[in-house]
Amino acid sequence: MENRNNALHYKMYKSGKSIVYAGLATTAALAGLVLANTNATAVHADTAAPASAAITSNVASSAVANSSAATSAEIASQEAVVNSASANVAQQQNVVNAASDALQSATNLNSNSAAVASAASAYSAANSDYYAARHAQAVAHKAANAASDSAAVVSGVNTADLTAWWNQSGQSDYNRAMNAKSNAQANLDEAQAQSDSVVNAWNQASDAVVAAEKAGLKSDSNEMKALNAQKSLAWNNMQTVQNAIASARKQVKAADSILNSEKDGISLNEAKAIMDQLPALKKAAQEAEQAYKDAVQATKDAGDIANAKFDAWTAARKANNLPYGTDDPVYQSLSDAASSAAAQISRDEVGMKALPTADGTKLSQAEEWAKEAQTKLDHTNSELPTFESNVKFFQTKFDEANKTLEEAKANYAKNPTDLNKRLVDNANGLVGTINGQLVAAQAKLTGAQKAQKQQ
Repeated sequence: MENRNNALHYKMYKSGKSIVYAGLATTAALAGLVLANTNATAVHADTAAPASAAITSNVASSAVANSSAATSAEIASQEAVVNSASANVAQQQNVVNAASDALQSATNLNSNSAAVASAASAYSAANSDYYAARHAQAVAHKAANAASDSAAVVSGVNTADLTAWWNQSGQSDYNRAMNAKSNAQANLDEAQAQSDSVVNAWNQASDAVVAAEKAGLKSDSNEMKALNAQKSLAWNNMQTVQNAIASARKQVKAADSILNSEKDGISLNEAKAIMDQLPALKKAAQEAEQAYKDAVQATKDAGDIANAKFDAWTAARKANNLPYGTDDPVYQSLSDAASSAAAQISRDEVGMKALPTADGTKLSQAEEWAKEAQTKLDHTNSELPTFESNVKFFQTKFDEANKTLEEAKANYAKNPTDLNKRLVDNANGLVGTINGQLVAAQAKLTGAQKAQKQQ
């Protein structure tokens, strides 16, 4: 169906120190006179915002830009600049009023044009909704494809092939290697816990033999034999523990080697990491696909509404006996009057944007302020997710470091060795470091949030 647009033009009036824009409805009935085609059936979305409405929007946006980009003094200065243009703008008032009156007169040639305008406005809004739904559908389709791709390939690995291999043998291989590592680590921890005591026992036994020899105790005496037997036992115990430590370390290393060795370009550890995150990725893909299906239905519904509104507009034109053909004399008269008035208003709008103000700048500069403010706000908004993610990351690491510290303190309380004391000190240092990083990340986030509010 051929698209029919409403045009909205504005008159300006002085109100105190401000310029007030009053809208003059250029009905879609008149636009329909210029563009109507009764045989059209497709939905279009060529609706464009009128130039006068764009000026109003830009002036409003410039106020937002000034509030975000300028200091209070600058804002006050710019308000004075805009207000100083009011006298020059007023000079254009009569010309704009005359053109607007001509346009209004053309609209009022049919006493029932208001009903047609209302139907055309409803169609225009429904048509805009339809194209907005189409855009949302395209965005949802893209998101669904991206989510599906993310679930299908992770770190360059085809998740379907990975899942098949993982279920067949990968998970069992991983579990065996982890069990072996866990057992070896337990043996290592146990042997290391005994290391200090057996070394001390060996040193004491050795010192006792040396002291006995210095005291003149004969080597074949029962006392010396007992001391040597104790020394031998201490030596054997120390060697046993040291051998157990070495053996456990080898077993841990062997298990790590199995977990990190690659098969077809991926290790068991990497496969486990991917399999852990795969359910969330698949869920996100399913949700995105459902959102796309919902968007498709919403597009269909919006299209049906737009078609119904177009039919209502057509019926209103027919009921109010408005002309259809481009050869109709009335049509030509209305079209010429509307085109002439709209062109005059457009020329005057351009002239007003170029009017000089008290400090020599132009009213159109307000549009640039609005663009600069939006650019700053977009930049701040793009940084916020990263800052929030950093705070969450350092908070997690801070919690992990605190947990490590508590475990180190508990171990030291049970076994107050120098090694355990150093572990406590190291954990304390780590907590302090990460706390500093967390504070810095939070400061950046707070600063960005503050900037966002200001903008």
